[in-house]
Amino acid sequence: MDDPELEPKEIGEFRETIRPRGRRVFSGALDPGRLGLQHRLIRKLPAGRALLPEGDFRNRDDIEAWTGGIARTLETL
Repeated sequence: MDDPELEPKEIGEFRETIRPRGRRVFSGALDPGRLGLQHRLIRKLPAGRALLPEGDFRNRDDIEAWTGGIARTLETL
């Protein structure tokens, strides 16, 4: 994913240090403890929890396909 708004800010520091060949951000996990004030207030509304449900909804097939590609690349090194 190339949208810098969706990438956690800590990733930039790691990228500078380890210089990866590529990167991917898998959106879809929500930890209410990490929300900012605005989003915490939205979750307090009657429909807020439906709009921002807690949990991990990342696409496991996409994650496995991406990591499988990394494994195949490493096997050829």
